[in-house]
Amino acid sequence: MSNLREIFDAIDTDHNGFVDKKELTTVVRACNEAGMLGDKPLSESEVEKMAGEIMDICDKGTPDGKLTFEEFQEGMKKITK
Repeated sequence: MSNLREIFDAIDTDHNGFVDKKELTTVVRACNEAGMLGDKPLSESEVEKMAGEIMDICDKGTPDGKLTFEEFQEGMKKITK
């Protein structure tokens, strides 16, 4: 869990204790640019769509457009199954 906490804290660039779609999009974009999302780079609209899908999966507790660590943690369990 501590590694996941470190990841959450790194994504939370404004250090407000939440991860929003803008922060998720930045991470997905960086992963895309690093070639971590497949053989073919995603378009910007695909990057934004992926970030939105991650937000939709994770933001179930209180769907408010920002993730608490607990929501992030539960969402990552679903995504990595």
